Amino acid sequence: MKCIEIKCQGAGTLPLENLTQFQGNLKTITPANLKKLRSRIIDTGFVAPIFIWKQDKINYILDGTQRLLALKSLQQKGYHIPDLPVAYIEADNEEDAKQKLLSITSQYGEFDVDELRDWTKDFSFEMKDSFRFTNKEFEIDAKQQRGKKYNNEIVPEIEHMKLVYRIESMNKIDGNKCIELFAGRGALTYWYERSFKEVVTNDKQEFNSIEHTSTKTALSFINTELTKHINFDYIDFDDEGCPGKEIQAFFNKIKGIKKDPFVLAITDGQGLNLKSHGKINFYKTYMTGKDETVQTTSDDYYDFVNIFRKFISIVTLLNKYKAKELSLYLKENGNVIYATYLVSNM
Repeated sequence: MKCIEIKCQGAGTLPLENLTQFQGNLKTITPANLKKLRSRIIDTGFVAPIFIWKQDKINYILDGTQRLLALKSLQQKGYHIPDLPVAYIEADNEEDAKQKLLSITSQYGEFDVDELRDWTKDFSFEMKDSFRFTNKEFEIDAKQQRGKKYNNEIVPEIEHMKLVYRIESMNKIDGNKCIELFAGRGALTYWYERSFKEVVTNDKQEFNSIEHTSTKTALSFINTELTKHINFDYIDFDDEGCPGKEIQAFFNKIKGIKKDPFVLAITDGQGLNLKSHGKINFYKTYMTGKDETVQTTSDDYYDFVNIFRKFISIVTLLNKYKAKELSLYLKENGNVIYATYLVSNM
């Protein structure tokens, strides 16, 4: 029988069936993230004690609920779960226990992005994908993990509606040259190379066995390389973060030079920042509001699509272009916009 390894010690141990959930629906876990958590436990073992509040002989879990769900799931799949290390937390009553639960799970510190990247540089893709980060750390790590290694014989996995709309938009132009600014490991390149006579790929990251035309930041590519490829008829800003500043630089660079129509494809993942009520300078990013950094609100998150559409309208009109929206798809989680536009001179 397969067995989960225990790789930590606590004040004591308890069998899985003697642990009781306490937080209710305070936190949830998606099926996809539950799968990732199961994989991490299988790969690394059980590495931290579960925090317990013992009341009237009941062992309530203050920290470890999601791991408990993962372990029960693994048990159903035939894994043996040994008695688990636990640490006991004292609480006077249920209200006090709730306060301690929130104290345990609250996150005050943030990862230093460079240090995080250095810590995880030798981790496998599968291992990186099993971790969960929040806010900007999650965005940065997601950029590190884009795609896998692709070639002409392996069809890559990709967000299906994103791909459908991009393929649809390719029919609006002749298919001569495509510029892919955030090419990553080549998920979209696989399709672009089947539709265009020439594909120019750029990504500042370097990947084993994957050669890009350029390995600069998107802004550096725009400033130094873009005019060499001014005969493009398709350009993709497939950024899992927010490409607002790069899009502004792009239109400023082609203004008065690019005469032929082209398709502009965009991935904007700003919704994650808006959802977590992070900080942003809307003026510098989306050319709207005051030139100041502000704390975002839930209203900003729910207005994400309108903010994005206004930005495209402003940036094109200011540079003497007009943009016809071909598609705009908001991912189900509300974090990401996928959009395509047919852009032409006014």
